Amino acid sequence: MSRRTRVMIVVGDAQARVRLRRLLAAEPHVELAGEAATVPEARLLARAGCPDLMFLDIRLPGDALALLASLECAERPAVIFTSPLDQRAVRAFEVHAADYLLEPFDADRVRAALERVRPGRATPRTAVDELQLRGIAAELRGEQPFLERFVVRDHGRLAVVEAGEVDWIEAAGNHVRVHVGEVRHLMRETLNSLETRLDPRRFARIHREAIVRVGGVARVRPLRQGDFAVELADGTRLTMSRDRRAALAVRGPVPDAEAATG
Repeated sequence: MSRRTRVMIVVGDAQARVRLRRLLAAEPHVELAGEAATVPEARLLARAGCPDLMFLDIRLPGDALALLASLECAERPAVIFTSPLDQRAVRAFEVHAADYLLEPFDADRVRAALERVRPGRATPRTAVDELQLRGIAAELRGEQPFLERFVVRDHGRLAVVEAGEVDWIEAAGNHVRVHVGEVRHLMRETLNSLETRLDPRRFARIHREAIVRVGGVARVRPLRQGDFAVELADGTRLTMSRDRRAALAVRGPVPDAEAATG
């Protein structure tokens, strides 16, 4: 018989806690590890025994996100954030690949959330890490942190690609193709929109249809037409428009187009 999932409810609203407790009680593979209405209460509960999964109210006073960073658990629990229907919160969760459950709760939503983090699942949801926490917190404060991870499609599933792994990004209509070595991932966002969320010190728009990771650029060579050939470390060759010349200034001077010899 498989071990039941220990679940902790950390939700400020009393009615929401009662509703969630009732729904979880109906799930045979769930063991309720405790309830808390505040961050200090949750810390005390966690010291008594770390849960496998935490339903965490993102609106809790006392910095709910700092709670996760401070847990003294051998393995940080998986987290399902709870929130009312708020577009800023939903965007924060989706951008940073976090699980969330919107109020009002119902049995189907809770069951689907539990399934995503079930330990025996073929691709279980991993615990939220520090990068996700910082990103979610910044988005909820109304800040616009630079994108550190790309949530992409990989064989029909969502996957996460670190910004430092990306070679270049190609426009594809209302999508972009994220190139990582020989692998291409599809991401649902326009290149114009994505550009606004990238750190300009790390990524440069070299063409209306291409963005490169600056650290992956091996050399820049002028062309006779006034444009430039950009060669990446993996050998990929792209064209940089003459009006985008300043985009790679962070790498040092770009050769004059007039110096082209072929």
